[in-house]
Amino acid sequence: MRDPHDFVEYSGLTLAQWEKALPFLTEAETLFVRYGFKKTTIEDICRAVGASKRTFYELFDNKIDIAMKLALHVISHMTNSRDDEIARTESAAEAFCLRLMLISKSVVNIRISRFYLRIPIY
Repeated sequence: MRDPHDFVEYSGLTLAQWEKALPFLTEAETLFVRYGFKKTTIEDICRAVGASKRTFYELFDNKIDIAMKLALHVISHMTNSRDDEIARTESAAEAFCLRLMLISKSVVNIRISRFYLRIPIY
C-alpha cells in the first residue's frame, strides 16, 4: 500500500508542512460544510485550529488554495483506499485505467458536493 500522504508530492508541501497543514485542512472541511465556502473566512479557520494567520499563509496561498489541497487530499484518500484492488489488476494498463476511473469518480463527487459546500470550481 502506498504512503497515505502520497498527495504531498502534488500539493507543493513538504511532509513537515503537510503535518502542520493537516489541522487546517480538517477544520476547513468542517467549516466549509457547516457555513459554506463563501462565508468561511481564513480567520475562522485559524481560530478553529488555534493558530495565527501567519502560519496559515506559510502553508496556503489563500482560501481557494486550502480548498484545492483539501480536494486533493480527499481524492488521494479515495484512491489509496482501493490500492489492494489496484494491486490485483493483471496489467499496468488495467491498473492505470482503474486509478483513472477512481479519480474521475472523485472529481464528479467533488463537483456535486461543491453545490453543498458552495465551493467555486475554477
